[in-house]
Amino acid sequence: IETRPVQTEPYIADTDYVDRVADKWVSTLQLLPDGEFREGLEKLRHAVRTGSLTIHWEGVLLTAVKD
Repeated sequence: IETRPVQTEPYIADTDYVDRVADKWVSTLQLLPDGEFREGLEKLRHAVRTGSLTIHWEGVLLTAVKD
C-alpha cells in the first residue's frame, strides 16, 4: 500500500463552485438532510457573494496492488 498527500493551491470560491455543490457533485452531500443542505448552500452562496471563502483541497491518495 502506498499513500501520497494531494493538495491544490488555495483559490477563491466562485459561482461555478456553488453550482457544483448544488448539484451534489461530492457523493457524501447526498447524505445530508434536505433542510440542512439548503441552509448550508445558502451560507455558501453568501460567502461567495462577499468573496470571503477560500477553498483549500487536501487529501490522501491510497494505492494498492492485489496479489
